[in-house]
Amino acid sequence: MIGVADGVGSWWEGGIDPAAFARGLMFASRNSCTKLKREEELDPAKVLLDAWHKMKLSRLIGSSTACLVSLDPHKTELRAANIGDSGFLLLRRQAGSSSMV
Repeated sequence: MIGVADGVGSWWEGGIDPAAFARGLMFASRNSCTKLKREEELDPAKVLLDAWHKMKLSRLIGSSTACLVSLDPHKTELRAANIGDSGFLLLRRQAGSSSMV
């Protein structure tokens, strides 16, 4: 699984580092991956939800966009969870061509 988060910059106006919440969310997501991997298949939405609950308990102030993406190792399936204006782009070669689609 890979993830990216970007803290909401307007928190600076209140003296709060917006990057702290984004880093905390990704750290909590990593810990959620470890926990959930033992219990079931990794679902980015479940990982992100679990991480958000951990962030609420941490009482760290802030907000963030986030995007988590994973490839299922047993299926040809890409899974994603997205909050806010973060996102991803899937590029692949077109069959019989060197151009990307």
